[in-house]
Parts: sequence; C-alpha cells; structure tokens
Amino acid sequence: MARSRKPKKLTAEARSAARDSAEVVAAIRARKRSPSDAVECTIDGHAVTLPAAALDGLADLLTALAVGEQVVVAPADITIGTEETARVLGVSRRWAAELIDGGTIAGTKNGSKRRVTLSSLVESRSRLPGKHQLTVTG
Repeated sequence: MARSRKPKKLTAEARSAARDSAEVVAAIRARKRSPSDAVECTIDGHAVTLPAAALDGLADLLTALAVGEQVVVAPADITIGTEETARVLGVSRRWAAELIDGGTIAGTKNGSKRRVTLSSLVESRSRLPGKHQLTVTG
C-alpha cells in the first residue's frame, strides 16, 4: 500500500513551467484527430510515445498545477465512501449521504455504507452549483 504524502506547494517557477507545458500539450491535443494517434516526445533524452488519450489528462493536470491546485491521479473506477465524497465536495458527510441517497450522485448503498466511483463523483460535481469542476479522462 502506498504511503500518503502531504502535497507540496509548487514554486512560482514550477507553476510557470506547468502553464507553458499545458499550452504546448493543448496545442498538440487540438491537432490529434483520432484516439489511436500517438505523440512522440523526448524527456530527459529518452524517447517516449504517449497515446493521444493521455493528452487530455496531461493537459488538465498541468493546467491545475499551473494555478496552484493540488492534483490527485487515480483510476476513474476507484470507489470512495461518504466521508471522502464530502471532503471532495466541501460539504458535510450528512449532505453527501443525502446527495447519494437522492441520486444526485450515482452510488451504491450496502447496509449503512455508501460508495461512489470517482468518475460518478466528478460527473456529479460538475453539475452542482458553486463548486469547482473536476475532470476524469481516459
């Protein structure tokens, strides 16, 4: 099991590099017409082939870092409980439970335990008023 690390704040220089990189990735992404297209790039002298599908996530990640947001990369089908859902939404655990029970956020209930997938949480959050949007790509 991976240890949880406290996120470090990026320096102004790192945010600027992320912003510049995000612009380049977005421009490349705009030219790709098919999900099967690949992008060749070099990182520290090593040739890397990125699938076009990875460009969406990479652009979103770099854009978030550029504005100083903390970023989590996780599988879209990972499930989280009510407490984690509430923390992501910035609401109380009780309100998160009501959103799940009412169908605003797609989830399951087994006894008293509620579970939602990260992708359903992201999808639901984009529809909630006054909340920052999250994105899941892939």
